[in-house]
Amino acid sequence: MYGFVFELQSCKKTNVSVDSQSINCELLITSTEQNARLTLYGGSGSNRTRMVEAGTIYLATKVQLGTSSGRSGAAENLIRDVPLKASVNFDKVSLEVNKMQVMQIFLYSGNNTIPLEFRNVPLSE
Repeated sequence: MYGFVFELQSCKKTNVSVDSQSINCELLITSTEQNARLTLYGGSGSNRTRMVEAGTIYLATKVQLGTSSGRSGAAENLIRDVPLKASVNFDKVSLEVNKMQVMQIFLYSGNNTIPLEFRNVPLSE
C-alpha cells in the first residue's frame, strides 16, 4: 500500500490504576520502493490515530516511529527494504476492554495520507 508494508506485531494491555489500563500496539513498517519520509499521526488533528471498542473512541496518547515520538505525531526517514519499529499507545482505557473492535492509524508520506485499519485485534497481557 503506497509503497509500504505494515505489519501489526502485537497489542498488549497493562493495568495502571484501579479503573483504567494502557494499551501499546507495535508495528513494523517497511518502505518497499524507495527511501521515504513517513509521518505517523497521533491523537490530535484531523487524521487522528484511534481505537474504537464497544462504542467508545480512545485517541492515541503517544506514537513512536524509530527514534521520533510525540503526542501529535512522529516522523522518520525510512530506508528501502529495512523494517522500522513503530508503536501506538492508548491510555485511560476501560478495564473491561480485552480486544479492539477497530484501530485506525493514519500516516503521511509524499502527498499521500495513508489510512490503516486493523479489526478485531486481540490484546495480550
